[in-house]
Amino acid sequence: MVGVRIVLAANGSVRQVELTQSSGSRLLDEAALTAARASSFAPASRNRAPVDSEAVATYRFELR
Repeated sequence: MVGVRIVLAANGSVRQVELTQSSGSRLLDEAALTAARASSFAPASRNRAPVDSEAVATYRFELR
């Protein structure tokens, strides 16, 4: 499991990603960060105006 903090711009684009919980595997950690950077989000809003926001995501990998 990999934890990632995602900072979002007011337009919903990913501004920054940060590893919050490592899987212990550099390859899996990088895969989670890459997935977070490639994600798209609807902008958060306050008083009907788009605002910067943060999200936390957890990525689970199953190795076979």
